[in-house]
Amino acid sequence: MVITKNLADHFEMTEIKMFESRLNAIKEIQDNAMGVEVGQFGGAYAFAIKNIPGPSYNVVKGDSFSSENTIDKILSFYRAREIPARFDLAPQYANATSLQQLHNAGLYQSDFHATLYCELNEEMVGKTKDSFIKIRQINEAEFDC
Repeated sequence: MVITKNLADHFEMTEIKMFESRLNAIKEIQDNAMGVEVGQFGGAYAFAIKNIPGPSYNVVKGDSFSSENTIDKILSFYRAREIPARFDLAPQYANATSLQQLHNAGLYQSDFHATLYCELNEEMVGKTKDSFIKIRQINEAEFDC
């Protein structure tokens, strides 16, 4: 299976929607006691949880370069909440211009995150070497679990 930009965009949007769903569930707890907010800036999604410090949930995903001054707007979003910004930059959005914009904003690469994937076929579904692991498609009702 060869990765294409469309497939990479699909994976990125799938991760964004999963993350958004998780944060919306946290937001519903005790009238948003954790301070969950999601800002959208063009193709970028800025996730913020004021009362969970650290980079796990306070992160930007998607295309942070989809419109002019997006990075500045995102950084303002986090500054207003007194949360440090962290960008998860997917490879399809990285180029000399976008990396220079991040550098100019005082940001730098600090680690990597990988998304693993494979195309399921009939042989794989329901069959694994380890009896504790089952591979199957989930239905929409199970997505939030």
